[in-house]
Amino acid sequence: MLSVVDEEHEPAVNTDYLVVGAGASGLAFADVLVAEADVEVTVVDRKEAPGGHWLHACPFVRLHTPSAYCGVNSLQLGEDRVDQAGENAGFYERATGSEIREHFAKAAERLTQTGRVRVLTRHEHLGRGSKGEEIRDLSTGELSEVSVRRKVVDARYLESSIPATHAIPFYVDAAARLIPVNDLPAVAESASSYAVLGSGKTAADACIWLLANALSPTRFAGSVHVTRGFMSAATSSRWSRSAR
Repeated sequence: MLSVVDEEHEPAVNTDYLVVGAGASGLAFADVLVAEADVEVTVVDRKEAPGGHWLHACPFVRLHTPSAYCGVNSLQLGEDRVDQAGENAGFYERATGSEIREHFAKAAERLTQTGRVRVLTRHEHLGRGSKGEEIRDLSTGELSEVSVRRKVVDARYLESSIPATHAIPFYVDAAARLIPVNDLPAVAESASSYAVLGSGKTAADACIWLLANALSPTRFAGSVHVTRGFMSAATSSRWSRSAR
């Protein structure tokens, strides 16, 4: 689809906009752009599929706002319904990670079908080259250049940092069992106590999931220890109630 860099020839691919990042921001921008203007758009992303950080989201995490508020304009996420049961009963539905990934995959497919959008996954934007914007195919290492007629749009400025994709930045004793939070559902029943590193949103989600699925609420204080943070008795009580 892209031409190999050649100093003697102009790039074979020309586009009005080059959007860097196929997550929520990049796809939403491209979606509105092609709906409102007669333009050609090329979207590139380092990941293997559209969806941004949702590709690596913890299995038990879902949106914290109604599904209808999220996604791209041209494709509704969810059914805009009020949940009748569960922890979200009485409130508008909140999509799961798998539902969000499916939404963005479908959105990217629909954009491609317009004939005015290219979505190139496993491609990295390297910056300005001799003839255009330089792109590397991460699968083959091949370098290409794209001629951008209007603007390069970097949609990564709100990019989330996903710990599960990082190298561990501290020493771990060989006798210790350490897992990323993404793997928790697969191993939750194999232990009776846990130490959660961190005390932010992800740590809170992990503790709530453990209480609801793997641990008895009455064993909370002695079974889950949160490091690098302070958990009050009131907070512990609320989390215990949420798991019932």
